Amino acid sequence: LRSHAWDDPALLDAIAAAVPDPLDRFDVASFDRPLAAAAFVDGDDAHERVRAHIVTDLHLRTAPERSAAQGVFLAALLSFLALAEIPADRWNEHSRTRSLPVRWHTFFSYVASGPPAHRLEELVALADAGIVRFLGPGVDVRVEPGRGFVASSPHLPDHVAARSLVDAW
Repeated sequence: LRSHAWDDPALLDAIAAAVPDPLDRFDVASFDRPLAAAAFVDGDDAHERVRAHIVTDLHLRTAPERSAAQGVFLAALLSFLALAEIPADRWNEHSRTRSLPVRWHTFFSYVASGPPAHRLEELVALADAGIVRFLGPGVDVRVEPGRGFVASSPHLPDHVAARSLVDAW
């Protein structure tokens, strides 16, 4: 049995051959940090691509033909419950202080505690109405006197200033 790194080209080719539709593949890196490698032309491009990501995510969560997303949720939930049964003294210090509470719990919370479908639909509707504006990944917000909140992203060439801020991470 040969071990592969998650991004090994041979492994990715084998996965593509076995699972032809990219929407049915579970890609941990893009699941954990969607659009992290994206470079946007401008704010409009970032907004539209984040909106498209949310629409796709909503489809994956709710469409019966996309049961792989439900499978990931159930596998994560059952794993979380199984790990909770292991006595604390069976974990080493690193696992107890870093791997479980930081990495695993954060990942599980993202999978299991995302917004419900109706909230995603509402968010898309607010974006379509021009009330919500998506900025893309890696957003940094600072307060500037006289300007209010100023948000920027390393993925965007420009920044956005606003009087109000809703943090919906």
